[in-house]
Amino acid sequence: MPAEWAPHAATWIAWPHHEPDWPGKLEAVRWVYAEIVRVLHRYERVEILCHNEDVREDARTRLNAHACNPDGYRLHVVPNDRVWLRDSAPTFVHDEPGNVNLVNWSFNAWAKYDNYTLDIQVGTAIEDTGVLGTSPSGSAAWFSEAEMSFARSTSRRTSSRAAASSKRRSPPASISA
Repeated sequence: MPAEWAPHAATWIAWPHHEPDWPGKLEAVRWVYAEIVRVLHRYERVEILCHNEDVREDARTRLNAHACNPDGYRLHVVPNDRVWLRDSAPTFVHDEPGNVNLVNWSFNAWAKYDNYTLDIQVGTAIEDTGVLGTSPSGSAAWFSEAEMSFARSTSRRTSSRAAASSKRRSPPASISA
């Protein structure tokens, strides 16, 4: 799994839309998100999940007001409950040949919120955007938590041997910045 500071093609965020998550502050939060996109989109593409068409139009209007070039971001209508994609979205990993694979975690809204059924579907929705391309088998690969647990235990047994013979690889051109 690449470190979060490793070169990557895009940052994924979800546009704020659920007022109860930001009581009395939703307008300010949307302004902050537009600023985040304004800064990031100069260096890497920003993929933005929008809860519905109205949220997408709100995002487009605000990003335009912040002088964001539409070539630097993409808006995707993907219903979601919360904007914390770091918790609800899949983890992007590379397999041995360098293909991007998605690890979809079991998300339960931190056992704090009842409304998280849309967030559970975010990983599949990200795959369905087509942005990631496909693996040689024709679709992005998915791993469950159990499979990743097995992969981690297997890699621990072989990591010292692999470390001795491995060279640093660049990310595949399809995901390089």
